[in-house]
Amino acid sequence: MKAYVAALREGAPKSTLIWASSTPITVQGKPTEPDPVNNPTITQRNALAAKIMTDNRIAINDLAALMAPNLKLGLGDKFHWSKEGTELQGKAVAAVLLKALPAAE
Repeated sequence: MKAYVAALREGAPKSTLIWASSTPITVQGKPTEPDPVNNPTITQRNALAAKIMTDNRIAINDLAALMAPNLKLGLGDKFHWSKEGTELQGKAVAAVLLKALPAAE
């Protein structure tokens, strides 16, 4: 991840970087239950990446924290979200993007 950030900064030095955490994985057919096998890996990788982003002053859009209390919005296939879930995430993404855009004059 550190090398990836360095490559992005080198390749697009004027860009504004925003990192979004991975959302929870749930049990197949039980969208309100976090997957006990795979979700700990997602949580660990999100934490490691968040530290790298913080150290590099990159904005973080914590979609994992947004969706963890909203697992009921999952489709039940472990990975995807209902219309309401994607709308919730879309609003969070839009808010972070709007914050990062330069102010209109």
